[in-house]
Amino acid sequence: MSGPTVRSRRQGDRLQMSAGLTVVGLAGIAAAISYGHMAVLAERHGEIGWRAHMFPLSVDGLEIVASIVLLADRRAGRRSGWLPWAALVAGTAASLSANVAVGGSDWVGKAVAGWPALALLLAVKLLFSLLDNGPGGEVAPDTRPAPEAAVAGTAALSPSQWVGRSISTRPGITAGEVAVELGVSKRHARRLLAAHAPHDSALHSHDAVD
Repeated sequence: MSGPTVRSRRQGDRLQMSAGLTVVGLAGIAAAISYGHMAVLAERHGEIGWRAHMFPLSVDGLEIVASIVLLADRRAGRRSGWLPWAALVAGTAASLSANVAVGGSDWVGKAVAGWPALALLLAVKLLFSLLDNGPGGEVAPDTRPAPEAAVAGTAALSPSQWVGRSISTRPGITAGEVAVELGVSKRHARRLLAAHAPHDSALHSHDAVD
């Protein structure tokens, strides 16, 4: 890896770490304010002691858990069902309503009181977006052809012609690779290779390993 690429990757990692720490700090501030608002609301409606302090955790915690499930499904390539989305919507609506409820009587006071709930949701989504994208820096592109492309490339060639072309471009190709890409048996692949490179000891040694 060249020097500029390494420097660029390190700069990207540092930038992503700084962004992550900033988002975590923002989420912490928003969560603390939202926690205070909802604890006050719970006490006003008869929830005292530990119950008043657990209420905010159950509301904002639902948002965070739903976001984690959605992130896990996305990284695993699974389609998220309706439940995590419903949980995210319910948690966000409850948090926003609870925060607005303790605001002033005018719309400015309610907007100020409701802002931490919205900021927390956005900060959590931004943080999970950073985690989903992984570490910064350049990623080496995958130059291997897609399976569909490999199949399309062999359609116009006979197996013997394909092997002849592949030997010239991929000198180390093995019988196992030929068998997989042409969809033939390994024995037939060995015969095809032997027909085009009967004196290539390197190919025979590869096949012996297979």
